[in-house]
Amino acid sequence: MLVHLFRVGIRGGPVPRWSLQSLRFQTFSAARSSDDQFSSCLLRAVAQLRSQLRAHLPRSPPASHRSTSAWCWVGGTLVVPAVLWQHPRFCLIALCEAKGSPPAQPTRARELRFKWKLFWHFLHPHLLALGLAIVLALGAALVNVQIPLLLGQLVEIVAKYTREHVGSFVSESRRLSIQLLLLYGVQGLLTFGYLVLLSHMGERMAMDMRKALFSSLLRQDIAFFDAKKTGQLVSRLTTDVQEFKSSFKLVISQGLRSSTQVIGSLMTLSILSPRLTLMLAVVTPALMGVGTLMGSGLRKLSRQCQEQIARATGVADEALGSVRTVRAFAMEKREEERYQAELESCCCKAEELGRGIALFQGLSNIAFNCMVLGTLFIGGSLVAGQQLKGGDLMSFLVASQTVQRSMASLSVLFGQVVRGLSAGARVFEYMSLSPVIPLTGGYSIPSKDLRGSITFQNVSFSYPCRPGFNVLKNFTLKLPPGKIVALVGQSGGGKRNLTIFHPLVCIFGNHLEQGW
Repeated sequence: MLVHLFRVGIRGGPVPRWSLQSLRFQTFSAARSSDDQFSSCLLRAVAQLRSQLRAHLPRSPPASHRSTSAWCWVGGTLVVPAVLWQHPRFCLIALCEAKGSPPAQPTRARELRFKWKLFWHFLHPHLLALGLAIVLALGAALVNVQIPLLLGQLVEIVAKYTREHVGSFVSESRRLSIQLLLLYGVQGLLTFGYLVLLSHMGERMAMDMRKALFSSLLRQDIAFFDAKKTGQLVSRLTTDVQEFKSSFKLVISQGLRSSTQVIGSLMTLSILSPRLTLMLAVVTPALMGVGTLMGSGLRKLSRQCQEQIARATGVADEALGSVRTVRAFAMEKREEERYQAELESCCCKAEELGRGIALFQGLSNIAFNCMVLGTLFIGGSLVAGQQLKGGDLMSFLVASQTVQRSMASLSVLFGQVVRGLSAGARVFEYMSLSPVIPLTGGYSIPSKDLRGSITFQNVSFSYPCRPGFNVLKNFTLKLPPGKIVALVGQSGGGKRNLTIFHPLVCIFGNHLEQGW
């Protein structure tokens, strides 16, 4: 603990760090020389530290702010060991607050492009199932377009028997009822067929993508895993592939069906009543535009809420994953306050999102009911003027609702397409990466000749995430054949890196880059 305290003090104090390197280890050895006389050794270490600090401090008259800083560091270094001996928790709290880490610079996210060539590679084996699913989806949409017309004819028969009781209602409505039942059955079968095909194709594609992505990740260099977090890589295998699969299935099924229903229903509406169709053509796009803008704002709020939840989860994960460090520095209260602050922000954003959704739903209900009321009012005036039948008005209402639902579904699909393309771009990014050092190929040494010296020549190495910190610098080592060599060094000195290092490693005079 003394080593850590002196290191922190030296980093921020006025004394150059290089001049106290020997002091650090001498004090540590003095303080830990005997467990039975820990207090006396500690006092001797403090006295030694005070004398060496006086020798290293400048003699010139100091300025006001420099002298205050110097004497604060000297006094803190003298008092800290005694306080640490009696009350270590208070000392650690002061130490954590003494040095603040510089704020991290925000990095700009790089825009990814969707690789259509890779997508075609995974889609090509399932073209037959995709084509059949498209045909079934179009058939289900066309059947759904015919249903409002038959419903209007059935309503016309019902209206006829409300005015006069001539003939048999059952005999007249039997044919239309049977046709409606057949259409309902055919629509259900077609829907079942294309959903099964899309599910089969989507799961197969997702399995192939996960296999290819996992294989690509295993082939990457060790530097790739040093720069990337494991959770990020696992998220590509699970969340991104799942989101891409769901978006693909939804776009094929809902997109084709909704587009076909919009086109077919608009044709039906124009045949039934051109005047009502013109009114809907003016009002519906305006309402859909307003709804799309509000939906875009709600999606933005939703993303912000999810990001805030992720930040709160990150704070909790960091605290719980490093609970020993939190306990050692007595930072439980601070971590609790950090997590509570993130939760408060998350709750505020979620409440704002809830108010936005409530406003959107309320305005949507008002707009939808006003459209139905306007259609009934104008359609009723046309029926009263003998320009439209009651059954046709019923068919118009059902068809117009089909158009509205389909257009709302298409507006949602636009956002789903963007999310699916983004998820696919993230997955395909890692699939297209090529390792610097291939796993196979190159020069092969026969097992019977596998005897010789191994040489490391001027090896310098640093992790990609910490390019300014050299783990190895101009390291040279020769391992003679038939000898067992032990690498001895301090923790973090780079012993393990020698077993996974590739460049400039020679076996029998051949670089390891040229292969095994």
